[in-house]
Amino acid sequence: MSIEINVTTADTPRITFDEARKRVSEMNLINGFMFDSVLEDEEKGSIVVKGILDTVLDMDVPIGNVRSQKALSGLDSIYHGIRFDVCIDNQKQNKSNATIYDIEMEDRAADKDELPKRGRYYQGICDSKKLPSGHSYLELPDYVSITILSYDPFEAGDMYYEVSSTITTHPEIEYKDGIKRIFLYGKGKNNLKNKKEYGERLQEMLEYIVTGQVKANPCEIVTKMEEVVSETKKKAEVTERYMQRWDEIEHIKRDVREETRKIVTEEVTDTVNRLNLILIESGRLDDLTRAAKEPEYQKKLIEELLTEKDVTKS
Repeated sequence: MSIEINVTTADTPRITFDEARKRVSEMNLINGFMFDSVLEDEEKGSIVVKGILDTVLDMDVPIGNVRSQKALSGLDSIYHGIRFDVCIDNQKQNKSNATIYDIEMEDRAADKDELPKRGRYYQGICDSKKLPSGHSYLELPDYVSITILSYDPFEAGDMYYEVSSTITTHPEIEYKDGIKRIFLYGKGKNNLKNKKEYGERLQEMLEYIVTGQVKANPCEIVTKMEEVVSETKKKAEVTERYMQRWDEIEHIKRDVREETRKIVTEEVTDTVNRLNLILIESGRLDDLTRAAKEPEYQKKLIEELLTEKDVTKS
């Protein structure tokens, strides 16, 4: 997820309220800042979250505790933590386990190659927090991951991709590990023609989330989402929070530029600036600050996040 941020010089004044309000008004739900802002209001956020779950899963999903920006630490301080856009623990009646629904908004195509292993890591960390000592593995919650994207994650041009574990030698035998991953490309072609009504309803919702476009006679969930998003955009506190976010990022960028200016050549500066923008747009501000102070960690991030082409072009 990301918000649009222009690189500015150190003496550039803060963004004005009117400028920030205009940027907020142009955002769609696929934008991480807008999605987070909608979820700030528990009642309104639940309308959007339930609408997404009901539409994607084609069923009435009774949602429980909705937590936006839920963070989970790694197994130790040296390991990577994770942050869900929204995580729902849906307790099953008369059972000790739950279904975990993870909804992610993804609009940075540069992260495409990371998606499968990032999903694996998220699910692994989540599982590690959900099974108390002494309990049966059968009590481990089911895990449903829904990722809505502004780009095609697998380049097949389709709208709907579903991933689950299978016994490849015996595909007729069900492998019940309780994990389902759904990737939804908001601009992809509807490949659910065998489920016409469901496919059309899902496509309309995805197009709204990614583009903000509303049809002349929108379906009920798009109407409700548009009402919530419109109300959210009008809130002065949302614009002020965007201004605060902008100012915070500008301060970090100035600090990072000052640190890197002391130790790197012009060519390396260009590489470091590319890395900084990736970290900023991904919301990884802790990694950005650490990289500015620890050259070895910065080098590690460059190797992980920048391709050879990115590093060498100037």
